[in-house]
Amino acid sequence: MGLAAAAWRLNVEMMRYAAILALLTLVAIPAGAQQLLGRVFLPDSSTPAAGAVLEAALDGDSSVRVRTLSSGTGDFLLVLPRPGTYALTGLRIGYAPTDLGRLTLGANERRTARFTLGNAPVRLQVVRVDARAQCGREVQGGSTVASLLTQVRTALGAATLTSTDGRAEAEWRSYRLIVDHRNVPLAGPWDSVRTGATQRPFASVSVFQLSNEGFVRFVDDGAEYRAPDAEVLLSEWFVSTHCFAVVEDDARPELIGLRFTPATVRRNLIDIRGTLWLTREGTALQMMDFGYVGLPRYLEVANPGGSLAFARLSDGAWIVRAWELRMPRAVRSFLIARASEGEREVPQVVASTEYIGAQVAAVRRGDATLFSGSVESLAQRFPAIGTPSARPSCPAALAYDRDTQGLVYGEIRTAHGSLPRSTRAEISWMAPPHPSLPQSERRQIRLLDAPDGFFMLCGMPFGSGISVKALAPGYVQGEESLRLGTRTPTARLQFVLEPAPTVP
Repeated sequence: MGLAAAAWRLNVEMMRYAAILALLTLVAIPAGAQQLLGRVFLPDSSTPAAGAVLEAALDGDSSVRVRTLSSGTGDFLLVLPRPGTYALTGLRIGYAPTDLGRLTLGANERRTARFTLGNAPVRLQVVRVDARAQCGREVQGGSTVASLLTQVRTALGAATLTSTDGRAEAEWRSYRLIVDHRNVPLAGPWDSVRTGATQRPFASVSVFQLSNEGFVRFVDDGAEYRAPDAEVLLSEWFVSTHCFAVVEDDARPELIGLRFTPATVRRNLIDIRGTLWLTREGTALQMMDFGYVGLPRYLEVANPGGSLAFARLSDGAWIVRAWELRMPRAVRSFLIARASEGEREVPQVVASTEYIGAQVAAVRRGDATLFSGSVESLAQRFPAIGTPSARPSCPAALAYDRDTQGLVYGEIRTAHGSLPRSTRAEISWMAPPHPSLPQSERRQIRLLDAPDGFFMLCGMPFGSGISVKALAPGYVQGEESLRLGTRTPTARLQFVLEPAPTVP
């Protein structure tokens, strides 16, 4: 890979995050499956319970657990994976779970049922926040931690499940932005408004992969950041490998938090910690913020992590209405490295952070509006976006004197489609005289991988001629020459590559 640290590769799963947002879609029913269908009501036995979660757990095997979401008219369909006896539970936000009894279904059997939910509210106006954390299977059924965890899992389940109401149409804005260490934009923002019928906000990698590879995976000179989706947070693996505790925030007294941390720190595997925030009144899930555990120190200081925000639709279903992921990119100071000693010995420093995310503006089904929300402008959080005089820079640690504070960065794109994964930027220059660099090694050449089109190099010298080339297989090379100085310490380049001519 060479010196690719200046442009970290994006994970395929993360790129998918910015492309889709979750709402409702119909699920195909496998032929011959066991089915339980019917209607669920509120405690008055006459009002349909919209947006309730019904859960079935197979006796003797807790890993076999399926859920479904009731429609606006209370209708539901549970497709059970195999014959057997199932314990049925009804879940509704703000209320204790309702035991709906047990049901035995034979092979390919289909049953109908009518259920009525209980009316025992969960009250969290006064709670203890100094109790010890409960880890994994230590979570006790009567504890505040267990009550909050049930409410969280009910909302997460409702945000991933499908009712029988049919598809809902969503309108959302997705965005991507790369900023320097002072939040001055380096690339972007790229954003787009889309509409469509989709099921989920983003899809994490499988629980199996996370348990074996962790939430951040280092590949060559880059990193793949992974976020937990609702399925991961709902999994028995996540609950059994994390500890939970009740917390408060003086700045948000109306909320109560369920903090989670890894039960054990796994060697060479990155985990996550964070807090799920619920309203005290009604115990509705509002948001989740998280960060990573076990990252190298130089990445931890950049506060990598992300957030999710939740909202309830008017028909009782739930959606992830907004999400964001923060991914720091690290670079090295190359000028103080002698080529003969190897550049990998030079410490890395975070010089930029990439933000990707999306926000839902509206959800509709037919003529009915199920959700309408405001979309925050990125300029509100990054004021430098609207400030032409704001100039990006590199951290001081990436220069060894005042004359090597230059920054060269930019974007590579093509006029006719996406970039090849092997796209690179080649930067060459003559380093100024310095005791750490003998005359024979002053000529510097760096190849930076730029699979997403972005490249960045810090520690460029003032006064020297600098050449930058954009290289992509199958395209004509782009090239620019420049000089940096105290008045122009940064240079932003944009390459648009044309396809290479076909040789007869």
